[in-house]
Amino acid sequence: MVDLIQYEPFTEEVQIAYLQSLGQKIRSFRSYFQLSQDELAAMAGITTRQLIRVEKGRVNTSILVLLKITRAMSIPLVEIIGRR
Repeated sequence: MVDLIQYEPFTEEVQIAYLQSLGQKIRSFRSYFQLSQDELAAMAGITTRQLIRVEKGRVNTSILVLLKITRAMSIPLVEIIGRR
C-alpha cells in the first residue's frame, strides 16, 4: 500500500500565493542573469507583456510558456516550480 502525501487545500489564496512565488523565482533568475524583461521575452519567444504578467503572478500560464522561459535562461523547469 502506498502512503498518500497530505497537501494543503488548493484554495484560491494558495493558488495566488503559488503564482506569485513562481513569478518571483523567474524574476530572481532574470535579475541574476542580468536580463531585462524585453531581452528574456525575446529569448523565450513570448511578449514582454506576457512575461510581466507571469512575473507578477497575474496569470496562470501554460507549462509550455514556463518551459520557454526556463530554457531561455538554461535552467531546469524544476528550479521555478519546486517548493514555495
